[in-house]
Amino acid sequence: MDVTSQNILEYALSIYQDRTIYLHLLARSRDGNIILASDVATLTLIEKMAQVSKILRKTDTKKRLSVPIRFLSSLPPFKLGSHAVTFEATDEKGEAWTFQCSIRKTGQYPKPVLTRGWVAFVKSKKLQVGDKVRFTKRKNRATAAISYKVRAEKAIKIFGAIFGYARI
Repeated sequence: MDVTSQNILEYALSIYQDRTIYLHLLARSRDGNIILASDVATLTLIEKMAQVSKILRKTDTKKRLSVPIRFLSSLPPFKLGSHAVTFEATDEKGEAWTFQCSIRKTGQYPKPVLTRGWVAFVKSKKLQVGDKVRFTKRKNRATAAISYKVRAEKAIKIFGAIFGYARI
């Protein structure tokens, strides 16, 4: 691959980092004709590593978000002796949100909760009891960078019963 082709490929990868793209691999035969060297290759650049979703309750919309213990393994490591870790998640519109996840200082059950930044997110998205929030940890295969996504979904209610969810 010459320098120009390499630059074009890197540019395409940066543009399409959140999508599946198709690469057509070409080669030249000995007589100089261009031939298809392989079938279409699919390259998914972003790998979903973990996903946690929760239907919101009253406390989740007013004070803090209680999350399952398995969410802790998706977060950056807690510093030695620390009971909180801060991470940034990007929403569907590309806005960055900073959250703090805290755990109990004592006891065998850590009970993780999102505190700092959570209530502002709830107010901004106008979330209510019954709505859903989803956190996804992602890894960029090209750069190995870890990122987090947060998605809020409004409950679709028919006659008071939740029928489904719509992205905000």
